Amino acid sequence: MGNTGDEAILRGLQSVLGKIWADSEISVMGRGKLLPVGIRSFLKALVKPRLFLEPYRIIKSCDIFILGGGGLFTDEERPFVSLFWALHGYVAHLLKKKVLCLGISVGKISFFNRWFVKKVLKVAKIVMVRDQHSQRIMEKMGIKSYLGCDFASMNFKTLCHGELVEPCQTNKRILRQAHDDNYIVISARPFKNIDEKLYTILAQLCDTVIEKHGLAVKLIPFQKGEGNDSKILHKIFEQVRQKDKVKIENFYENINELMQTLANEQVVVSMRLHAGILSALTGTPFIPLNYMEKVSDFWEMFPDIKPIDINKINIDDLAERFQNIYSNGRNNKAVFEKISMDLRGKAQETEELLAKLLR
Repeated sequence: MGNTGDEAILRGLQSVLGKIWADSEISVMGRGKLLPVGIRSFLKALVKPRLFLEPYRIIKSCDIFILGGGGLFTDEERPFVSLFWALHGYVAHLLKKKVLCLGISVGKISFFNRWFVKKVLKVAKIVMVRDQHSQRIMEKMGIKSYLGCDFASMNFKTLCHGELVEPCQTNKRILRQAHDDNYIVISARPFKNIDEKLYTILAQLCDTVIEKHGLAVKLIPFQKGEGNDSKILHKIFEQVRQKDKVKIENFYENINELMQTLANEQVVVSMRLHAGILSALTGTPFIPLNYMEKVSDFWEMFPDIKPIDINKINIDDLAERFQNIYSNGRNNKAVFEKISMDLRGKAQETEELLAKLLR
């Protein structure tokens, strides 16, 4: 779907499934290969039947249908997103396929959507969630679930000068690239009913790190195509005073290259959840911005990480958080490398558990 987090999850899933079923073939459903259950897509499918037939054939031909991972079951972003994904799982069930829900999270959801999602979860052979809050919701639904990782955490390794290395060991294996400037990274995204002052505050943070700390800034999009991040990043850029110290990066098609970039930065300010997860895997200090429950739910398992609520954010608090992380580099390095090790450990446990369940 043109989303970096989805691509990181997919690569993690491919990695673990490839180890369990070495001869398996994986078909990925994405843009243009999803069931036309929306009003506009349904009307298009009446004119172009292949829009229905192609995703139907993909589901019909498979042995196992995997739904997830990610924050599929919540109405926070749009009211019918959870219903859309649940319908795909239920169609697979009706076609007598084994349905697995892996690496998912569950948030605020309407009564009807919750009822239908529950129907899908009940017929799933395995339900694996990525955070404790989602598991508590599963318990209330009467659904047996396993607590695993976000499958993006399976991306243990990153490229350093052409060599695959462990990204958490930044002090030993990853050599910091030589920069004319030291950089911080900011990830921001559009979201419904968001207060535009957030982008002004992020622009003010850019000015602070440039003028006070002598750093430069990279604005990195994690979504391309529909709902892309670039428009928002340009809003931030236009409000910065020293524009020559701010660079809007292109969308990273390669996860290894993105992780190498994150590994070489001073601090990452991450509105996108997976900007934080991928930064954590490299041991790079990061500040998560909480715009949906899935962000606070995920980092709930890591007491050292305190997401900043975007509805309460102000430049003074954000600048102070940045100052504390940047100025206490040695102490914070140990904290964030521990988080990296915890993420990797959880990913390893998940891989072993999933292998056992699937076999």
